[in-house]
Amino acid sequence: MVTTTRIRSFKGLLKYPLTQTREVGTRQIDISTIDRVQRGQLTQRFNLAKQTHKSALQMQKAAGSVIPGTTLEETNSLSVVYNGCKESIDIIVPNDSDLNALVNGINDLIAMYKLSTRKVHRDVLLVEHAWVDSDRHLKATCSFNDFTTMLPYLNADINRLTLNSLYKKFCQSANTRPEAGINVRQAALFLDQLRVLMHATSKVTDPATLIFQEYEDTPGSRAISDKAFLNFLHVKQGETRATIESVHELFNRLNEQELAGVTVKGDVCGDRISKKTFIAFMYSDENDAFDPIKARVGRSDMTQPLSNYWINTSHKTYRTVDEKEASGAAEGGASVQMYVNALYRGCRCLEIDVWDGDSNLGNEPVVCNGDPSGATLGTVSDKIILFVDVIKAVKAFLVSRPDSYPIILGIENHCSLSFQEKMAQHLNGVLDDRLFRPPASMSTLPSPESIKGKVIIRSKLPDTTREGATVINDDFDTENDLAREEINSLPEIPSNDEDTIETGVVIGFDTVGSIVSDSPHIQEKTPDELLYIAKMEARESRQAASIAEQYAFELQVKASQAEEKAAKLLAKIGMTFNDVEKQKAAAVASVGSRLFSRASRAGTSMGGSRVDSRVDNVNDNAGTLTQNSTMTSLNSESKRGVSNKSIASASHMDGTNTVDRSVVDSTIKSESRISRAHSEESDSMYDGADSSTEGEMELSEFMSFKTGSERADAEEGMEVQDFFENAVEHAKTQYAAADADAIDATEAAAIAMADLQQASAALSAAEDVMKDTKRVQAERIEAAERAAAEARANRGHADTASQRVITVRDLLKKCKENAGTSESVSATAHAESKISEQRAVEAEARASKAQVTAEADRVRADTETKTEEKLENEAASLQRKANDAKQAVDKAKERVANAIEALGKVDQKISDIENSEDHRMNSDNNGNQQLVQMEKHKQCLEEKKYCLEKVKEASISCNKFEVASRKANLAFEEASKKAKAQVTLAAWARRQADQSTAIAEQLIEHAEEEREAANLRHIACEKAEVSVQRSDADRLSMEAQLAEAERAAAESEQLAFGSRQMAEQLASEAQLVKDISKEESRLATLLEQKEQAQSAYDMANKRKLSCDTKAAEAKRILTTSSEVLQRAQHEAAAEIHRLNAERQAERNAMMAHTQAKHLRRKADKAKDAAAKAVAKAADVVAAERHAEQYKVKKAKVCTISERLARLTLVGSVKYKQWEKSLSLPYSASHNISEGMMVHMTERGPSEWKQWMEFNKNHLTRTFPSGKVRRNLSNYNPMIPWAMGCQLVSVNVQASSGMLLLVDGRFRENGSSGYVLKPERLKEGGARVSTFQEQIEREFPKQLQLRILGGHGLPKPEGVTKGVPAISPRVKVVLYDGVPGEGSVQYTTKTVNKNGLCPVWNEDEGAMFTVSSPSTAMVLFTVWDRDNELNKDFFIAASAIPFSCLRKGYRSVPLFDSNHTRSGAYGLAFLLVDIDIQ
Repeated sequence: MVTTTRIRSFKGLLKYPLTQTREVGTRQIDISTIDRVQRGQLTQRFNLAKQTHKSALQMQKAAGSVIPGTTLEETNSLSVVYNGCKESIDIIVPNDSDLNALVNGINDLIAMYKLSTRKVHRDVLLVEHAWVDSDRHLKATCSFNDFTTMLPYLNADINRLTLNSLYKKFCQSANTRPEAGINVRQAALFLDQLRVLMHATSKVTDPATLIFQEYEDTPGSRAISDKAFLNFLHVKQGETRATIESVHELFNRLNEQELAGVTVKGDVCGDRISKKTFIAFMYSDENDAFDPIKARVGRSDMTQPLSNYWINTSHKTYRTVDEKEASGAAEGGASVQMYVNALYRGCRCLEIDVWDGDSNLGNEPVVCNGDPSGATLGTVSDKIILFVDVIKAVKAFLVSRPDSYPIILGIENHCSLSFQEKMAQHLNGVLDDRLFRPPASMSTLPSPESIKGKVIIRSKLPDTTREGATVINDDFDTENDLAREEINSLPEIPSNDEDTIETGVVIGFDTVGSIVSDSPHIQEKTPDELLYIAKMEARESRQAASIAEQYAFELQVKASQAEEKAAKLLAKIGMTFNDVEKQKAAAVASVGSRLFSRASRAGTSMGGSRVDSRVDNVNDNAGTLTQNSTMTSLNSESKRGVSNKSIASASHMDGTNTVDRSVVDSTIKSESRISRAHSEESDSMYDGADSSTEGEMELSEFMSFKTGSERADAEEGMEVQDFFENAVEHAKTQYAAADADAIDATEAAAIAMADLQQASAALSAAEDVMKDTKRVQAERIEAAERAAAEARANRGHADTASQRVITVRDLLKKCKENAGTSESVSATAHAESKISEQRAVEAEARASKAQVTAEADRVRADTETKTEEKLENEAASLQRKANDAKQAVDKAKERVANAIEALGKVDQKISDIENSEDHRMNSDNNGNQQLVQMEKHKQCLEEKKYCLEKVKEASISCNKFEVASRKANLAFEEASKKAKAQVTLAAWARRQADQSTAIAEQLIEHAEEEREAANLRHIACEKAEVSVQRSDADRLSMEAQLAEAERAAAESEQLAFGSRQMAEQLASEAQLVKDISKEESRLATLLEQKEQAQSAYDMANKRKLSCDTKAAEAKRILTTSSEVLQRAQHEAAAEIHRLNAERQAERNAMMAHTQAKHLRRKADKAKDAAAKAVAKAADVVAAERHAEQYKVKKAKVCTISERLARLTLVGSVKYKQWEKSLSLPYSASHNISEGMMVHMTERGPSEWKQWMEFNKNHLTRTFPSGKVRRNLSNYNPMIPWAMGCQLVSVNVQASSGMLLLVDGRFRENGSSGYVLKPERLKEGGARVSTFQEQIEREFPKQLQLRILGGHGLPKPEGVTKGVPAISPRVKVVLYDGVPGEGSVQYTTKTVNKNGLCPVWNEDEGAMFTVSSPSTAMVLFTVWDRDNELNKDFFIAASAIPFSCLRKGYRSVPLFDSNHTRSGAYGLAFLLVDIDIQ
């Protein structure tokens, strides 16, 4: 393991069966929590080890043992990823066979576990998981206390006493003693009874039980037959293809489930299942709401082009999550492991942002989020990773998953040409035959099936694949990522805008684009020079347009103000502009000849323009004359009406009176001044504006006309003053007489009032005396009663004080007793503290000694291990020497054999010579022949001698080598014995070291416990001493309180005696003031005198009131007469003012009308001139914009490596217009940001239709906006899916509701990362005119959901297992995928403190209308409701495509935030009722 020491043998990883207690130092991983086994050094721990301990990970390469581009360590490394992909164990196994055996063994264990779980009851699995999670061994027993400790892990909350009673009853029924405990299988049975108890306590029924009761054979039978179950599948579950044979197969599987050590058969057979089995089926994967047929890999047709599939795509794949951020979704660093996680999660399109890496980064292409200039290798594991490491990770995944559908690498290429060559080299070298190389010609995109196990490259692609080919890098995410307001401000892209640079010399720009010249004599300007010229021209044009617009605007404002004022003035006189025009025409007809001749004469001297102007003014002013004539007659009638009204108002009075003429005169003068001021104010409005002098002259002539009858009418109202003189004089006389009578009556009333006041004063004085007497009497009586009450109270206080003395004495006695007890407790605590401190010191000493021993044992173990390795090496060396010696012996024996063979041949020759006839004949004859034979014989003898010497020499050599071989063998055997002994010794030393370490850990833990106990006893000792001190203080306080109580008792007794004496004295004084008869008699006499004075005053006052009334009436008549006279005078003056004001208003209105027309003509001319200037400026600005785009485009030109281009299948093209996009080749694709996507959907169905048409044979990638989302959150993927977009990239690093939708979408087709799109979104699908028609063709459906119950809901991630049970509630959200229609959400009630078996049993549930069934998604999320924080905490979720939903009573398996079902999540389900219509 990377975290400890290197594994030399995979056998060292296998654990022996655990005993009753877990072996100290071993590490256990629940097999249910393992997510995968991945090869290669891809985890973060491996990356850190490479940097910090690189030399420790390096091994010598063996020839031909590794693949190109990898090292031995990478091919012999693996990681076991578990706990929801959050943790891993990283291992290096040098031996290939051991590595394969280890990987296969772990995978086989996982497969065996998954297979075995199908035969084990869900309650057994749930208890086993909680048992292991609470750190208990599966073979141990569980007591009642243990089970209560395990309840939080089961998410159950129940009263302890109730649980204890149930536990004892269960143990009694199971023939088990409660104190002995129960095992796992018994705990599963007990859990079922606990579930029933919890339902009964909450007064609910398990929904699965209700379903069973609905379909069981007969009520109370507790079993359901195969026919009844088949009917249930057909009618309720909608599984019309189910047969009786399939039901029997299902029954056999269900009846084999193991519970409490036996199969769950009971009294049922193959054609029946029990209630428990039926309930287990309802909450199982067999009853999944997700259609299992659609969840199989390869269920869809995978032979269609790539554009016909939704492809699981990740965004910013390399980015990690910053766990330090509170949101948990902020961007962190970069890691290769993120690519591995994405691939195993199901992503088949990965994004790689590649940049140049400088010398600090090994001159290698790197992957990061931005320019890595200045970065070093130390930051590779933090913010930067190597491109080649990413390719190796992809290769490692394909090695483990060779049947994977193609992986698309979306490369955002920021690299220079040399680094692009390195990219192509790495792609070819690492991926080799797993890299898809596009052929020269393809008519359409390949299918996933045809390139299975391959890697596809998507990047910027030039028009032609040749050396030096260029592209415009304008399609990076940073450029495409625009906010909505930025998109709205973008200029419209012309239809002729191309993705290439113009050929020729660009000499300028116009509204269409660049102006190109082919002339060789024109000197080409740089983009900066062209942009500068365009900017100067644009600035001059904008300035000219701005001046023209400003001038036109000012004239428009003046004209509008003039028209508004004229309209108001005309409205005051009851006219409109049309009325003025009509009256002007009539006036021209009546006085035309005279005015026209005058205007003509004026025009002769002034010119034609002046003539026209005067004619216009005459026409304008003619209407004023007509209006004046009309108003004159109306004014005359008005004046007569005023006079008649004034006379009528005074007709009820007698006599006449004379009106003061000066009042009328002053009024007329005042009104004349007001009228002139109003006229001057109206005329001042047009100061500074162009006016027509001739028009004013004609207007004054019209307005000066006044007839004699008008002047007579103006004076008519002045004669009303003579009418009121007699009436006013008569009223004055009557008022004087009435006033005199009122004065006499007032005097008489005053005399009577004085008499009444005198009598009242005498009576008041007598009443005061009486009140004082009664008050004194009452005060003395009250004082006596108060003194008596005080005496009684003082007596009570004295008694209370005496009783308090007794009580304090008792308390003092108790304090003395408590003080003695506290001293005893303190002494005991002090002694225990000393003992505990001594034990803690001893335990710490033992722990320290054990640590020293453990360290020594570890050093010894390391030494013995090194000795073991040394002896093994020596034995191997001796073995090689023995083998060499043996080979030498064999060779020596071979030489001896060869020599003996040669000797035999020589002896044979000698024997042949000696036995030959020639030799015998020659021995008789002495001749030449004899000499010859002798010579031959001699030679053979010499040859024999030589052979004998060779045999002797070979024999000696052979003997020598045999001796050496025996010595080498003996040495090897001795070394082997020593090595074996050392192996045993080293193994014993390591075990001894492990045991010493375990003992040291136990002693340390014991020392910590003893120290904690010593600290607690020390605290207890201090508390005891404080208690002693407090007892002493209480005793002293009680003694002081006793002395105070005795003193207070004596004082209270004295006070009670004095109060009693004072009460008796005041009682005797109160008896002396009781007789008040004299005062009462005098008071009655004075009261009678006051009543007589009151009667006289009432009579006088009555007469006074009568006289006052008559005087008031006379005064009212006089006042009324005077008011009528004054009113008549004012009305006459007002009438005169009104006539003057009307004439002035007429003149002002006509003047305003004339001025408004003149200003409007000038404003319209200025507006036309400004529009021309603005149009010219717009053309120049468009040319400037083209110059800017040309400069930007030139700066983005980049050369593409020919090798890299030939590896690229799909090219990236910037979106500009759909008309242009639809004409692109199949290999072109678009990158659409979130902001642009929202903008497109808001543009309406016509935009949607074009987008969908493009996506039928092209690829489109959408990505979340970095400007809108500052962290790794996600957007809603439903809209791009509904538009047919294939590559809907999301951030898979951080969990979110939108990511859950993606995980749910790609559960279809076995989570292979490819899902076939609906027919209407595929190439060759039916073409329709509108998007709405596409939706209508799908036949919208109704979805009704009822949440019934849940099973085994875990706690939210990160929450401590020991906290109380959760309070779950479920949220169901329908995402329909129709633009403009939001999601629909439904939330259930909250089930309090029950995550084990929550029950909702909703009656109505939720009703959803699904407009687009082919794209809609249903998201189930479970939340823990915290009412105190008013917040929901995420527990688990499951997203299901609507097209994959099954109707009926279904279970919904729940996933964690990483979309895994490891650990407790593998047993978490919801039970729902689904109805689709």
